Amino acid sequence: MGSQTQQPHFVLFPSMAQGHLIPMVDIGRLLAQRNVIVTIVTTPHNASRVQKTIDRAVESGRAIRLVQLRFPGKEAGLPDGVENIDLISSMEDLFKFFTAANSMDEAVQELFEKLTPRPICIISDMFLHYTLKIATKFQ
Repeated sequence: MGSQTQQPHFVLFPSMAQGHLIPMVDIGRLLAQRNVIVTIVTTPHNASRVQKTIDRAVESGRAIRLVQLRFPGKEAGLPDGVENIDLISSMEDLFKFFTAANSMDEAVQELFEKLTPRPICIISDMFLHYTLKIATKFQ
């Protein structure tokens, strides 16, 4: 009986800033080139900034995808549409931004319960503290 190997599945969590998002997408593309299934979790605004890059990788046969989760900026007191640090206009809003970013844990937990194949690795930006709880829960 032959052994059946399953592709590893990595989930990447870039911080919502161009200087963090672009390198994380590059890491995802490199992993996908090595036969890793890659899921990049971000928000709709940030996904729109890298969607063409992901589409090209998919067209070349790579197993990489973007999963978009709603950013709870409004609940944290941010103006509508503020989903990236480059849209922040004050230090007060920067604090609100990080509060919102780190309140996405429930949505991410729901996502993890549905992901297939089950992820074996999380690569997360250091600013997204909740991902440590997710990794611990789903290890």
